[in-house]
Amino acid sequence: MEIFYTEIQKIVTRYCGEYLPYRVRASWGQLVLAVMVSGSVVLNRLSGVQAHSLGRKAREKSLARHLKRLVKDERFNWTNLYAPLVKGLLKWNPTERVVIILDETAHTDHFRLLMAGVWYEGRVIPLAWESWLGNTKLLEGVSYWQKVELVLARVAELIPSHQKVVVLADRAYGNPAFIDDDMAGTGWCRCKVKAALRRRASR
Repeated sequence: MEIFYTEIQKIVTRYCGEYLPYRVRASWGQLVLAVMVSGSVVLNRLSGVQAHSLGRKAREKSLARHLKRLVKDERFNWTNLYAPLVKGLLKWNPTERVVIILDETAHTDHFRLLMAGVWYEGRVIPLAWESWLGNTKLLEGVSYWQKVELVLARVAELIPSHQKVVVLADRAYGNPAFIDDDMAGTGWCRCKVKAALRRRASR
């Protein structure tokens, strides 16, 4: 596992070194490795994996507290860590076309999540997202389509300029607010809504 950790650290340092200090990058690398080994994002499970790999079972509670502090660290966010890392990795994508899938989901009635991700080898890798409490009104002056526009703008920051982008979305997005306004703002070339509606946005 040490080899994997070393490679993770190299990648994080290359793309995020100017945004995050070494200790944060090291902690993040350990977190990623624990997720890969355990196949879970539950903090107690991750701390158990870390304690086992270190041979320090007695430190499991301490490691759990460390992980909780890490995910609450304001520097540990999309702008400082996720965006530069994904942007750097997407430069290695040899394809001329990128497929972005836009979808909204809910966890019971607690919160809603709007996410845009890139289709890669049979799965979707998240690129940008917005979440809000379920069964509650959005903040005054903030519309749903503004949230969609924000998510797409973040994704547009990550995609290399030479690549063509196709956005796939449910038929609920067959709305002028999405196709004419949100999509036009990205400069992308095509949008597919449930394979029934296709509209080109100006480049």
